[in-house]
Amino acid sequence: MRLSLALGLVPGLGTGLLLVLVAGAGLPLNIAWPQLAQAHGQVQALGYTLLFILAVGLQLFPRFLGAPLMHVQRAQWGAGLVALALVARLLGQPLAPGVGRVTVLVFSVLALPVGMLIAGSVFHGLSRRSAQPDSGPSAAWRRFVVVAGLALGAALFVYVWAGLGLAAGGVLVPQGTDEALIHLELAGFATCLVLSVGSRVFGRFLLLRTLSKLETWVPRLALGWGVGLAVVAGGWLLDGAWGAWARTLGAAIELAILCTWLWVIGMYDKPSRESGTPYVTNPTRRWVRLAFAFLVFSLALDVVLFGREALYGTAPSLTELSAARHALAQAFLLPLMVSMASRLLPIYSADVLRRRALLEVTLDLLLVGALVRVGAEAIGGYAGLAGSLVALGGALGVAGFIVFAFGMWSALGRLPKATRSLG
Repeated sequence: MRLSLALGLVPGLGTGLLLVLVAGAGLPLNIAWPQLAQAHGQVQALGYTLLFILAVGLQLFPRFLGAPLMHVQRAQWGAGLVALALVARLLGQPLAPGVGRVTVLVFSVLALPVGMLIAGSVFHGLSRRSAQPDSGPSAAWRRFVVVAGLALGAALFVYVWAGLGLAAGGVLVPQGTDEALIHLELAGFATCLVLSVGSRVFGRFLLLRTLSKLETWVPRLALGWGVGLAVVAGGWLLDGAWGAWARTLGAAIELAILCTWLWVIGMYDKPSRESGTPYVTNPTRRWVRLAFAFLVFSLALDVVLFGREALYGTAPSLTELSAARHALAQAFLLPLMVSMASRLLPIYSADVLRRRALLEVTLDLLLVGALVRVGAEAIGGYAGLAGSLVALGGALGVAGFIVFAFGMWSALGRLPKATRSLG
């Protein structure tokens, strides 16, 4: 978790804020903007997001499956190697051609998949040791985990392929390859795990009017989401009209699957009953609903942009694609991860109950910052007033994350110690 927060705060959001200040607010700095933008995206997706999910998974999945983890120290070793690989990519990609650049980028290409495999090995065999049935309605949520794992595996393959291209002398990863990689990481791995955990706990946790058909629909929805992911990612790797039509079809499938999932789980229906702790349930449900609204917007914007390209040949601009990407990453994943951490993780959840106003401010900064940034990127890009709004939205988001990161870091220093046996 500490590695995740450090990556998210400095090379992740810190670099992102620098980029929008240069492009949007006209900060007079001469930086390798395109190279840093690509590397920053990987730090956020595979550094902060993946390691955060790993840390939370170490808490949640043993409880869900009723089985203990084995060799937990591997998670720390693997996470450390992943962090080193991503920092190497961030430092190495903007370097001038030479032996140093090649060495750093080859290390990044090799270390990242090895680190992920080491960290992921902690969960190997967990399902087999589970006291829970591995099939049937109570196990349906695991189908999204399977899709998430396949998406992460595909993302690792694309990352290695793209990294080898950089090490061979490429300045930038080709746009189609980079977009396919980001889609597999964010809409694939991260979002699938959100849908998995949400299918498991949101009904009870948020007191939703979940339909009884959820358990039977989840495997079909997971399969449909996987199909949409594959079609969008494949569309980015294709050239011309075929690629645009494939992306449009894939994004439409993802949007339809998401809307169906939101309906079946009862996300925007009236609560099933009044909560006994409304100061916990009500704001959390509001934050989760707002986050999912941004995810719907992100996928709908993809459908519009890809459909326009397929029908009229007008390719999406970089800022339009950035708006859709940040609606998913900054407006959906980041607030959702913060809101769920504030309710599920030990010590930190107790801290925020004592400082409810601070948590509200944190989530408001994240959500308002995302709204300002995504709206400005979608409408005006980085020109004129829109550029200043993009910078403002980025700054608000970073401010909210700083508040969260320092609170979480403090809580990590006060984790409960194992008690000694009196026998």
